[in-house]
Amino acid sequence: RVADSPKAGWMEVKTIVHGQPLRGFVHSGFLALDVNMPPDSTSIGLQIPEVALQMILDFEGMDQPSKWPGSSSGISLGRGYDIGYCSQDEFETDWGPHLTSDQVKRLAKAVGKRGAAARNIAGNYQDIRITQAMADEVFRRSTVPKIRRMTMSAFPGILLLPTNTQGALASLVYN
Repeated sequence: RVADSPKAGWMEVKTIVHGQPLRGFVHSGFLALDVNMPPDSTSIGLQIPEVALQMILDFEGMDQPSKWPGSSSGISLGRGYDIGYCSQDEFETDWGPHLTSDQVKRLAKAVGKRGAAARNIAGNYQDIRITQAMADEVFRRSTVPKIRRMTMSAFPGILLLPTNTQGALASLVYN
């Protein structure tokens, strides 16, 4: 534990995974013992309990492309979907069904741009609005599978852990 987060109930944590420092936020509710581990959970795959997903959604809030999140972020859409850190194909696949072709074309210019480069173009997207329904659909269809893959890669033995612990580590990896 490094410090408390400005958001109530969250703690900033730091660890090392595969020799690389990892820093992020975990909700304190995930640090309680979970005795409800499913039998043979390794055959099911990474479990991210609904409460963990909801906490991630609550923490992320709703990003609009005209409001640059700061630091080394790119333009973010919906539930923390940062197009500064995705490929052109990923962006178009994930958001194409929800945006007009003109909006996709315009936002595609922001793919890969981070930090000051993203800040400087955020104002170009004031007319593009991401709804909660769009954001939640992209989060569940596209982001959650990515979170699962990244978490399993970062923590190879994670399937042996209780489900709440799996959810906590997934939240840490995502943030």
